[in-house]
Amino acid sequence: MVNSSGFQQKYGRKYGLALNDWRVLMLVVSRPGVSPTELSELLAIDKMNITRAVQRLLDRKFITAATHPEDGRKLTLTIARRGARMYEAIAPGAWQFHEDLVEEFSEAERLMLRDLLSRLIARGRHLKAASTEEGD
Repeated sequence: MVNSSGFQQKYGRKYGLALNDWRVLMLVVSRPGVSPTELSELLAIDKMNITRAVQRLLDRKFITAATHPEDGRKLTLTIARRGARMYEAIAPGAWQFHEDLVEEFSEAERLMLRDLLSRLIARGRHLKAASTEEGD
């Protein structure tokens, strides 16, 4: 994953994308038909920030939204041709930036980092779910 300041310096200004816009775009590319709610869960970003990023991408015609065929209350998001071109322009450099961040880590350290981050995200989701249940 790309950090905020590095992304803004290298890509955000050039392409007019906020980091959350890029994160949403990446997931829409890799998971066609994803919903905004799923994006929020996958990225561990609150729904309001996801909604804003989705709207910016829709406004710029980088993604398209359709009503879910089985649940009319749910949207599905897919990449538009213009968004695919944007992704193809940014992705190689963004992934290289990510690789540069962890280049001094051994493969074992990279795996450990991935595991620790996954556990941290899972714990955050658990705490969020528990606080939501308490509020009911």
